[in-house]
Amino acid sequence: MQEKRDKAADAAAFLTGEPAIHAQMRQAIALVVGGFRFGVSTTEELIQETLCRLFISLRSGSYRGEASLRTFGQRIAEYTCLEHLRRVRFRTEVDPAHMREPLEANPPDTDLLRAEEHRRNLSRLAAMSAECRALFGLIFIERLSYVEVGKRLGISETAVKLRVHRCRLTARLSAAEESADRRARRHSVDS
Repeated sequence: MQEKRDKAADAAAFLTGEPAIHAQMRQAIALVVGGFRFGVSTTEELIQETLCRLFISLRSGSYRGEASLRTFGQRIAEYTCLEHLRRVRFRTEVDPAHMREPLEANPPDTDLLRAEEHRRNLSRLAAMSAECRALFGLIFIERLSYVEVGKRLGISETAVKLRVHRCRLTARLSAAEESADRRARRHSVDS
C-alpha cells in the first residue's frame, strides 16, 4: 500500500513541477531514447515529446500506478521513438527525392512485363476473399502491425499471422495455377 502511495506521490510531484522528480524522469527517458541512437537534436526533441506525453497521461489519469513512474515514462519514451521511426520510414518511402534512379536504362520490354505482372497481381487480389483483401489492406495500406490488426479485428496476434499465412498460400496457389495454364496454352500453340 505504501508503494502505491509513493507512486501517486511521484506522479503528483511531477505534475507540480518538482525539479528532483523531473530530473529523474528526464534521465530515465534519456536512457531509452539514447538507445535508439538518433542524432543529438532528434534525441532532445524526442525526450521533450516524451515528457510532454507523460505529463498529459498523468493529467488525464492514464497512469494507474501499476508500475513505477520511471517504468511508465520509459514505456512512453519507447512508443514515442517507435512512432518517430514509422513516420521517418513512411516519409522516405513516399519522398521521390529518396527514391533511387536506375543505374542503366531498362530494356524496352521490362516496363511492359512489369505492367503485365502488376495486372495479374491486381486480378489475384480481386479474386481473393473479402476477408483476405481487408486483411491485406490493414497490413499493407494502413501499415498496421499484426498486434494492431488483431486489436482492430478482436483476435489474437497469432490468429492474424495464421490468416495472413492462409491468404498468402491462396495467392501462391492461384499464381501457380495461372502459370501452369499459361504454359499449357503456350505448349498447345507451339505444337
